[in-house]
Amino acid sequence: MKYDAFISYRHLEKDMFVAKGIHRALETAGIPRKIRKLTGKKRVQRVFRDQEELPIGSDLGENIEAALRESEFLVVICTPQTKESAWVMKEIDTFIALHGRENVLAVLAEGEPEDSFPHQIMTDDFGNPVEPLAADVRGENYREIRHKIKSESLRLVAAILGVDYEDLRRRRRERVMRRMVLAAAAVALAGTAFGAYNAYNLNRINENYRQKLINESRVLAKTSAEVLAEGDRKTAALIAMEGLPKEGDDRPLVADAEVALANALDCYSLGHELTTDRLLKHKATVVKCAINAEGTYIASYDAYYNYYIWDARTGEKLVEGAIIEKTDDNNSDRQKILGVGIRGNTAYFVAANELLAIDADGNEVYKVSFRKENYRACFDIAYKLVAVSSYDIISVYDTSTGILVGEKGCGTGNFFDFEMAFSEDCRQVAIVYQDTNMVAEIDIETDEKRDLTIWGNMVVAIGYTDDGGLVVASIMKSSYYDQDPAPMMVQRFDEDSSEPVFEKEYTFYNDNSYACDYWRIVSRNFSDDEGTHDQILIAAGKSLYTLDLHTGELINRYTVPESYITKMMYFPENENAFVCTYNGNLYLFNAETEATSEENAGNVGKRIVQLEIAGGQYVSTSINSPDIRILNIRADKAIEDVDSVRIGSLSLGASPDESTYLCAVSYKEGLDDDNNLVEITLYDSETDKKLDSFTAHGVRHEDVFYADEDTIMFTGASGAFGWYTISTGELHETNLDTDNYYWENAVSPGHKYQFFYATFDGVMLVDLSEKKKLIEGTMVLPGRINGAVVCDDKRVFISTINGWLYSLDPDTLETTLLEKNLHIGGVDNNIKLSSDEKYLLLCCSDGMVRLYDIENKTVVEEIEFYPDSVSSSFGISSDDSMIFLYGDDSYFRIFDRNTHDFMVEMSASRVTETGMEEYTQKNELAFGYYNGMYIFDLDNYSLLGKFPGGATYISKYNKVIIYESGGKLRKVRRRTYEELIEEAKEQFGEDAALTPAQKRKYNIG
Repeated sequence: MKYDAFISYRHLEKDMFVAKGIHRALETAGIPRKIRKLTGKKRVQRVFRDQEELPIGSDLGENIEAALRESEFLVVICTPQTKESAWVMKEIDTFIALHGRENVLAVLAEGEPEDSFPHQIMTDDFGNPVEPLAADVRGENYREIRHKIKSESLRLVAAILGVDYEDLRRRRRERVMRRMVLAAAAVALAGTAFGAYNAYNLNRINENYRQKLINESRVLAKTSAEVLAEGDRKTAALIAMEGLPKEGDDRPLVADAEVALANALDCYSLGHELTTDRLLKHKATVVKCAINAEGTYIASYDAYYNYYIWDARTGEKLVEGAIIEKTDDNNSDRQKILGVGIRGNTAYFVAANELLAIDADGNEVYKVSFRKENYRACFDIAYKLVAVSSYDIISVYDTSTGILVGEKGCGTGNFFDFEMAFSEDCRQVAIVYQDTNMVAEIDIETDEKRDLTIWGNMVVAIGYTDDGGLVVASIMKSSYYDQDPAPMMVQRFDEDSSEPVFEKEYTFYNDNSYACDYWRIVSRNFSDDEGTHDQILIAAGKSLYTLDLHTGELINRYTVPESYITKMMYFPENENAFVCTYNGNLYLFNAETEATSEENAGNVGKRIVQLEIAGGQYVSTSINSPDIRILNIRADKAIEDVDSVRIGSLSLGASPDESTYLCAVSYKEGLDDDNNLVEITLYDSETDKKLDSFTAHGVRHEDVFYADEDTIMFTGASGAFGWYTISTGELHETNLDTDNYYWENAVSPGHKYQFFYATFDGVMLVDLSEKKKLIEGTMVLPGRINGAVVCDDKRVFISTINGWLYSLDPDTLETTLLEKNLHIGGVDNNIKLSSDEKYLLLCCSDGMVRLYDIENKTVVEEIEFYPDSVSSSFGISSDDSMIFLYGDDSYFRIFDRNTHDFMVEMSASRVTETGMEEYTQKNELAFGYYNGMYIFDLDNYSLLGKFPGGATYISKYNKVIIYESGGKLRKVRRRTYEELIEEAKEQFGEDAALTPAQKRKYNIG
């Protein structure tokens, strides 16, 4: 045999601990000399222990089966959960089939034998009970278990060697005693050396353990992100918390887990997008749900006809049940549920033969038996009435009492179809006849019925107007299945007669959706400056039609770009409406002009079949999903308003010592470009108190910067120049009397000089400390300037459009060609200067970033980049050890010059050109993207957070100052992990924890 033993175990924390201990004990067990002579074995030769967990339902695999075939004994680690492991059971069955039961050994790691031992080792081949040979290693803690393994493993060794356990134990004790006597002197001599080695070894073990915890936290963070993407916010938060330090443990803080928890809690969200708040999990696919008007309770049922009532605010399941009826053979069976409604705290479930009303406490309010089996149910919009129909009778019930308030047959030779609708005042109900061009309208109070003739033989939408008129949209079935687009007729019938008020034909786009359940007709009335608007809105297929209520004239047709419409809602007070598509996209638009509002578009999930909105709650269901999603527009409560600001192009910046920050907003007094103005407001970073506000003329917001802690400077392309002294509050404005209009500029690292350049060789150098122009003129270059930097010793380096690199003497305006084969280009501002002014970082059009040694005129580093001319960004750290890159593939990367490798490769939103600002005190990097900011830990190469809004980072006070287009300057403070944990407890409850099943699912010990 290849192996003396095969260890079978579940890949749970305790099982793995015991399996590893048994493995080590077997292979290191000392065998006394007399036993070795007796058995011919010096030790237990080889033990097989599989390191990887097999997926549920998989075959054992060739390597496992081969190992079982080549193993003489099977050692099973037994706990109460062992029987639940399909693959441990397979390993036992396979081994018994190959070698019999005699060589199966058990290790009791937890629980009692009758609960923990699999049945295969508790019985013989004839089913008679037997007592397996077992080692008992149970203990209160791992230390006790480890001690038990040392002694109890001898029972397994004795069985494997085929000797008596007591004899082996006695001889081993004698051997140990002899060795102790011989080793006593050696111990005294080796004590010092051993102590040093032991300390070294302990440090290494501790470091390995620490690294294991770090890796585990990162895996948990990744798992949390995956669970959050599926919409389970609570579980995602609890998983992330498992990867964070807790009181009394030694787990290191890993930023990935901190960020995962912040994301699960919707921290730093401005509240512009719908996010999943809770998942209501059903036993089977959700068929339909309803939410009460207050948004406090949800009623639902699934494909197995289980019904439920939920607390919409907490996600708690309050009621679960099924409507059971006795069949003819005296068996019980579930009734098919046809519909659900809810008012207040009472839910109404319509089954084929019964109407059940049940409250949120689980009390049955009433149960009504139907005279005939029904196939369709329809509630009015407020769930006051419910209509049920068989093929030949429609019945209407008052949901408050369960009393029948109206009933009507369809007449000889006809059958009712599934389509029904209630009037706004609940006096009429309309139902479509099957396979005819007729619709029946029934007066609930009088039971009178009138038949209305429709144009087509397939109704795509049916509904009532506010004034009681019935509107029907129909097409021909043959067109529906064979033609897209197809002609659609809309008819409005008078509320008193059977004659149509109008009949209008439109174009219908069905997109082969067959989604009749989602088509809807409503009417609305609103007033504005242009007068009163009476409209009909029809959601059918891919389009929402806006019609004139009185004439049927088409006002507008809004067609979604994908899928088909599953939900339509309108604003009663204005022309706006929104629709939800099957793909879960929300589109807010003007129903009269088709103008869409991209800012308010969002997504509520995938494959949406139902979207309900009440009490500020969005509730959605998806096809083949057992979950209801409760969505909310959640804004971070920690975001504070700092100030109101003028709406316009805006930038923010902090002083070098972060004691103050500024907000600069560009605007114009007129249409003349030379009339640019910037309003600059100064704030105290610690208190956010407004310190001052002033206006600079002829500049843009991006041309305002801190020269030092006490000086704000601003310069303009037209020669405007000025500064503001913070300590005195003095503002100075002048003009540089320029001969050119400069498009770009560069400031030296120490803010001593500012270099201006135009695209066609015009240049100017300004001394910022002396606040005056030094020189201005033009150069002779073979191509126009494409990028430039200036040093604090006045050296200037320029790249040209043809990719060449020059140095410029600013005193004489003479240029020297440095390199012409580096292909500099690919992005605007393609040249950067290191903080020590020793290197140029060059973006090159051949797909590389090159680090150029200025003194030696050599390239010292080449990195693949592949930039995009519009959205790419790059930079270098203050100590020149790291290069930051954001390329065309939308990945942010950090290249470590010490290892010559990428230490970070992270998918990111578009990073802005002004992008990356390093904070050396905390070794953090803040880099902006098109509507927000990332903050990165450069010590651990970990993302610390993704913040909204387009911001400047005040690391000194752990704040991010953000702005939004609504004219508000706001701030949000980065939370510590302890604060995040407290926030999670506040959101989900102090006792919220992962269930044992969830821990097994996500491999959490």
